[in-house]
Amino acid sequence: MSDEQSKKVTSVPPPTEEIDQEWSASEAGSKPKATAASPHEDEEEEYEDEEDEEEGEDEEDDVHAAAHARTAANAGVTTGTAAWLPDWAPYAVLGGLVTLGLVGGLGGLVKPDPARLEARVVGHEPPSPAARQAPAPTPAAPAVAETVEASHLLVAYQGAMRASPTITRSKEEAQKRAQEAQLKAKKGGNFAELVAEYSDEPGAGARGGKLGSFTRERMVKPFADAAFALKPGELSSVVETAFGFHVILRTK
Repeated sequence: MSDEQSKKVTSVPPPTEEIDQEWSASEAGSKPKATAASPHEDEEEEYEDEEDEEEGEDEEDDVHAAAHARTAANAGVTTGTAAWLPDWAPYAVLGGLVTLGLVGGLGGLVKPDPARLEARVVGHEPPSPAARQAPAPTPAAPAVAETVEASHLLVAYQGAMRASPTITRSKEEAQKRAQEAQLKAKKGGNFAELVAEYSDEPGAGARGGKLGSFTRERMVKPFADAAFALKPGELSSVVETAFGFHVILRTK
C-alpha cells in the first residue's frame, strides 16, 4: 500500500452511532424515521381539505349554471324577460296599462253622447238613452170638477155682506124670516114664488133664485157644503153665511 492510499483511508472520519443506524435502515429497506410534526401541520392540512371541498362545490355550481344558461338560450328567454326584449320593456308595458286605465276611468274610451254634450252646454242633464227611446206616457185627462145645480133664497140683515142699505132687520129677525120660508117650501110651496116673496138678493125673483151649475170653489164653504150634501130635488135647512140666511133647493 502506497503512502497516498494510506492517507485517504486514514482521512475518513470514524463512524458514529447515527450513521450506523441510517446505514442499517437503508440496508434493511426501511425509510428513516420521520421527524415530529409541528403543531400547525394538522391545521394546514384541514384548511387545504376545506379549500378542496369549496373548489369542488364551485365547480359543481358552475356546471349547473352553464346547463341552466344553455336551457334558457334554447328556449329563447332569459331570466325574467324575453331574450329579445330590453330591460326597460316591463316598465313601459306597466306604464301603458296604468295610462289606459286612467283614460278609461275618465271616459276617454267612450263615444260621447251628443245629447249629453249639449246638456252640459245648456246646463241640464238629458234623459238616459232608454228613457229617450221609451214612448212618452200619455198625459192623464184632467179630473172633471164635480158640479151641481141649485136654486136658493137669501134673507139678509143689517150689516151683512152686500146687504142693501134699505134693509133694517136684525140678524135674529132675518133668521126667523128664513125659517118661515123654508117651512112653506117644505110643505110644498112653489119655490120660485117663495123666492120672489122672501129673497133679498137683487134679481132673484126674476130668475126664480136659480144659480145654474156651479162647483164648490165658486161658492162660500158653508153654502157649497150644504148644496153638495143634498140630493137632486132635496131642500136644505136654513144655512148661515156672511151674506145672511139661505134656503137651498138642489135641482140636479
